[in-house]
Amino acid sequence: ATYVGTNVYDQTFLLDVDKFNSVFVFGQTLGIYPVSPNVFTNLGGKQFIHKFSSDLSTSLFSTVFGRGSASIDIVPTALNVDDCLNILLSGWGGLSNQGYMGGRMLNLPITADAYQKTTDESDFYFMVLGPNASTLKYATFFGGANSQEHVDGGTSRFDKSGNIYQAVCAGCGGFSD
Repeated sequence: ATYVGTNVYDQTFLLDVDKFNSVFVFGQTLGIYPVSPNVFTNLGGKQFIHKFSSDLSTSLFSTVFGRGSASIDIVPTALNVDDCLNILLSGWGGLSNQGYMGGRMLNLPITADAYQKTTDESDFYFMVLGPNASTLKYATFFGGANSQEHVDGGTSRFDKSGNIYQAVCAGCGGFSD
């Protein structure tokens, strides 16, 4: 066992183990989470990814992403390290989560080939980082223009081929877009 975090609110939501038994965690922080050299990062981000040795004795890298504000952007919903050691993650944020530990989705990094480049601030967010979080390979928003999409934790998954199975609770507020 080990402790993860800063001296303020931190929550690790998800854990995955790669094919070499390194341990990855994905969570939220209100602190200044450590960022390793040579990783993709959005300084001041409130979502973290941390990689540990298989026995949890050594931190191998950590990074943060997000818009760099004082509040958390998304609630983590899925994490996977695929067979090529890419890091895949998903999360959601928006109006149905304000007041909890997930807020409005604004100015999160996206890539030029994003499936959905804009957000109504209540959507899902999918991201792929290269091995050891070296690069941002893909990032997109996903959701309708009117619905306040969200999901209960632990209901979404990636397979080792990189396919996402994202559960969605939509239709809130009378919209099912």
